[in-house]
Amino acid sequence: MNSEELEQRVANWENLHTEFKLEAIHPDDLSAAIVGFANAEGGELIIGVSNDKQIVGVGDTDRLAQYVDSVAFNNSRPPISTVLEIVKYQRRPVGRSHPKGRSTAIFDKPRRLFYRRGTNNRHTGSAESSGRNAPLRGRCYGGDRR
Repeated sequence: MNSEELEQRVANWENLHTEFKLEAIHPDDLSAAIVGFANAEGGELIIGVSNDKQIVGVGDTDRLAQYVDSVAFNNSRPPISTVLEIVKYQRRPVGRSHPKGRSTAIFDKPRRLFYRRGTNNRHTGSAESSGRNAPLRGRCYGGDRR
């Protein structure tokens, strides 16, 4: 991704396959985004963009990459492996992660199931995951078919 592509993505804003975050992301918010993409068809998490569509960049890229990888691996069941690509925008680094879609449902650490719905990550309640949520039917991990 080059600077022009990043500007275009920010102008189009969030959708089913794109989500923007600032650098300071709570682990629960980050894992919900990663798990939501993994339970969908995949997507891009772009870190270093504010809610008012300003590309502010990130600080320590090595630390951010380690943090994203740690949250993805330790806060999802089964663990997810991600790679954080660093894109330069006007000398400011921006992180770009590509959680891939999975054929098996992925849960966050407290065993909550998230999925993408439009521009949001939705948490399914037990009624939804029991079969009324057709796209996830039969895709529960570890025999937890409720």
